[in-house]
Amino acid sequence: MPRAKRNGIGARCAVLLRKLHPGNVIAERFPNFGSQERLYDLITVKKDEVIRGGRVMQMIFFTSETVPNESLFASPGFVKVIEEGNEADFFEPSASRASTPAPFPGAHEPAEG
Repeated sequence: MPRAKRNGIGARCAVLLRKLHPGNVIAERFPNFGSQERLYDLITVKKDEVIRGGRVMQMIFFTSETVPNESLFASPGFVKVIEEGNEADFFEPSASRASTPAPFPGAHEPAEG
């Protein structure tokens, strides 16, 4: 099975317009966009944390020729990598997805009796 393309600085990506932020900039540039429309000319700039409503979330930041002079961002789960960037600039997988939690103590111990 082919491996998924990895995101990093300089990667070319696509994101659904409804998942791309800031929403007011997207709505102004693309009035009446469809639910499955994507922006395909996004170039990854960085991966950073954003605080929204007291919660810390990882976001991927982009530049785009279609929306010049604006910093766009989206959650990593909604980013589709079309073309990888430089291998030295790949992002490390997030800790929440890289490892699975250990089972609770005693999960694999046989019952006594």
